[in-house]
Amino acid sequence: MSTEISWGSSDEELDGLAQARCLPRRAYVDQSVAEAEQATVFKRHWVTVGVAGQIPDTGSYFTTEVAGQPLLVVRSGNGDVAAFYNTCMHRGTLLCTGAGRVDEFVCPNHGWRYGVDGQLDYAPWFERVQGFDRREAALVPVRLTVWQGVVFVNLSGDAPGLDELVPEVPSELLGYGVSALRCVRSTDYEFPGNWKLVAENLAEAYHIPFVHGSLGDDLRLDGFVYGETTDPLSTWYYVERRGDEDLSVLGDSGNRAPLPAVDREGKKRLRLWRVFPNVQFLCSPDHVVVLVIVPRGVDRSIVRAHILLAPGETAHEDIHDPLDRAMFEDAWIVGRMQDGLAAEAFISGRIQVPTENNVFHFHRQIRKELESVGVNLE
Repeated sequence: MSTEISWGSSDEELDGLAQARCLPRRAYVDQSVAEAEQATVFKRHWVTVGVAGQIPDTGSYFTTEVAGQPLLVVRSGNGDVAAFYNTCMHRGTLLCTGAGRVDEFVCPNHGWRYGVDGQLDYAPWFERVQGFDRREAALVPVRLTVWQGVVFVNLSGDAPGLDELVPEVPSELLGYGVSALRCVRSTDYEFPGNWKLVAENLAEAYHIPFVHGSLGDDLRLDGFVYGETTDPLSTWYYVERRGDEDLSVLGDSGNRAPLPAVDREGKKRLRLWRVFPNVQFLCSPDHVVVLVIVPRGVDRSIVRAHILLAPGETAHEDIHDPLDRAMFEDAWIVGRMQDGLAAEAFISGRIQVPTENNVFHFHRQIRKELESVGVNLE
């Protein structure tokens, strides 16, 4: 396939990028680097674990892991979303797995029962245990916030609030009304590569004509536009659809109405935002997909994709199938990159300007975090 791409970014916007290099090979294959990232990036920062729409009802929950720590996220009785360490406070048994809805959490080992507020309600045959106080055996909470309908946790407990880090949400993102959308499907996709390769893949359009075939033919990559980057919220960008038809990047929108922000021009645009370190909003005129990256080792990752629609709207194969195809294609190329990085001959590549601008900003953030604990990648 031959694709001719032209770009509209000014020379001023490209300053500082023309000489940039990618992260070196070591960043993707070295176990010590992966461990340092868990201790810095994933323990110190606000890390995305899912979307609030996954747990709409009291007692609905999902489980996850951040920096090796098992967590459960639940809709409590007062309607708030809460997070706890997913471990029974008796003998440390994993309390629950997967996702679902419960009236209480019951430890499979000795039957300890916890309310959805994390309080210990019942510990069988503990009446004779001297000095035992059920209040002191409650589940340990994890700091949590919900931002634009997305659930973030902070293991260290001392990160600045997201409202401080992102004091002004871009009006374009606000207009999609993500907080009010309904989660209609959540799917895990296995990626055979380092989580940073996944984040880079999702953050750039350079690969689209070559990896995604028909999607690259459908989108006008010459209409690529970048906004400003303010950590942790990354630059947003949009691409436009070729021709006169409205854009639903994951398929034919059918009878679904556009989301609130979408005007006549917006119906042809796909907008993307990334919040460091591990979430991306992919905003189409009639739906939003939230992509959450979960490291599973130095060379394996999971992408959790959450499809969000307006209340009353329905997603069928017109969204599911193209999303599956795009994720499988991305997983394939990430695996090829990870395999290629086994070659010691590769040191570090160059940044393509401007399609990999987001990759440059992501690398800058990673270097900063690692250098804070004395890890120099060069």
